[in-house]
Amino acid sequence: MSEEKINKREEQAPGTVERAKNRKVFKPAVDILKDGENILLLADMPGVDNEHVSVSVENNILTVRGTTEDIDTKARKLVYREFRHGDFERSFEIAADIEVEKIDAEIKDGRLKVILPKCERMKAKKINVRKTD
Repeated sequence: MSEEKINKREEQAPGTVERAKNRKVFKPAVDILKDGENILLLADMPGVDNEHVSVSVENNILTVRGTTEDIDTKARKLVYREFRHGDFERSFEIAADIEVEKIDAEIKDGRLKVILPKCERMKAKKINVRKTD
């Protein structure tokens, strides 16, 4: 049960956090998967690259952040826009049975993959059953 304890941290009410930049903040769509070894978090952050993403853990809160760069409109005139640029941010409470030091993350084509390894004692283990006479 404890490996399933990844809870979405509710966003704070507007105005309780002041931002240095006046940019839109998006909550990335996330899929969370698990197997016997790890919990896998996949977050969609279109336009975010390796230089503009961060993953941190503090007090059992995993936070993913990313920023996108705006289109340079000096050389061309912007005629129409649907894709909005801004920041991505989302936080999750993680269970104490995650090995924080071994968390790994990578981003490719705007898809962030965070691997949260379970502690050895929490990994699934097959027990051999002996036949007795």
